[in-house]
Amino acid sequence: MNASNLRKARSQARRLAQRWSVAYPNVVNSLRTDLDDLLSCFRYPTLEQRKAVRTTNAIERRFREVRRRTRPMGVFQDRTSMDRILFAVFTHENRSQGVPSLFSLTQSF
Repeated sequence: MNASNLRKARSQARRLAQRWSVAYPNVVNSLRTDLDDLLSCFRYPTLEQRKAVRTTNAIERRFREVRRRTRPMGVFQDRTSMDRILFAVFTHENRSQGVPSLFSLTQSF
């Protein structure tokens, strides 16, 4: 994303893939497969525009909501109980934004 242009970004991605292909072959394969999607931010000509497009405000908002809801609970009985809270919060937030849930449950929230 910080490269000055698309050509340089592809060059940096190639260097990264060469360096890490032995240690992390699955990750490098994923990078190569999805490189066009990963570099789609280069449709915007300036670094400032690319930074604005890549903001993680939606993700940060969801994690703030998770912290807000879990802080009063203190300790969870087990990992499953925490997974349920996370799933419920993310499902609620996704629905409020009009984003479909990845999984359908037999209950409605």
